[in-house]
Amino acid sequence: MRPYDFLYCIGDSFTYAMGQSDDLKGEVTVDNRWSQLVADHLHLKLDNRAVAGTNNHWIARTLQDDMIQFNIDDLNPLVIVMWSDQNRTEVWDNEIDETITLNADHRIYKDYVLDHFNWTWGEIRAKYHSNAMRFMLNYMNIDFVEAESCSYTNQGLHEDTIVFSEKIRNNRFDEGRGHLNVLGNKLFAETIINRVTHEN
Repeated sequence: MRPYDFLYCIGDSFTYAMGQSDDLKGEVTVDNRWSQLVADHLHLKLDNRAVAGTNNHWIARTLQDDMIQFNIDDLNPLVIVMWSDQNRTEVWDNEIDETITLNADHRIYKDYVLDHFNWTWGEIRAKYHSNAMRFMLNYMNIDFVEAESCSYTNQGLHEDTIVFSEKIRNNRFDEGRGHLNVLGNKLFAETIINRVTHEN
């Protein structure tokens, strides 16, 4: 495998590092988010494509488009994919003429997700997206690691997909709920680094 050109990370707010801040200064900073810590450790430039509140449909589509373009441009990224909450759904919004993720402030979210969502189907759909992306990345000979910010199964989407350990989950804002704090980001970065360096 030739040297990586950069580190490419994609996911939702956990990858974007929404709410992540310096615990001492109380300031939001991208320097402490796990993706930057991994890039710094590997001496790679970071391309963080995460969008807070996004869904697995968007992640898969964006990952596919970006990898095809990188292949055309003869670029070799190291890819970290963090899959999102399985119950998030992408729909088209005619008012803004683009896709949106259904969230709790949408009436249809309550009607569909809270009252009628089938978790088994959500897992099947998430595995469909992840399997398709696995096939594509393997076919393109791109090194990648998968993680999940929200897992509803004991093992996650796949046996080798990284899910937050209890130690990482305990280092979040709002007394263990919500996004990772500085220590949580550091611990998760170490998990990713161990996986990447072990596999290469």
